[in-house]
Amino acid sequence: MRRVRFTTQTGALRAWVDLALVGLGFGLLAFFTIAYVNQQERRICGIIVMLDDRNQKVTPANDDQRQFIEQLHRYRTDLGC
Repeated sequence: MRRVRFTTQTGALRAWVDLALVGLGFGLLAFFTIAYVNQQERRICGIIVMLDDRNQKVTPANDDQRQFIEQLHRYRTDLGC
């Protein structure tokens, strides 16, 4: 059986090992970025849901308030909250 060598005779890492480590680094970076964005999205959706639920119970006093309530509900629907 042939032995796999990770380094060259000079002690440097082989090119395929370097590429594997860079790929692993980018993979971990992507994973943690996606996890962070998902966490922030849940927090933002929580705020939008809380405001929308409250505003759905309020009778709009004027046209600006009615437009605000409708737009907030559209954001909630568009974001899938």
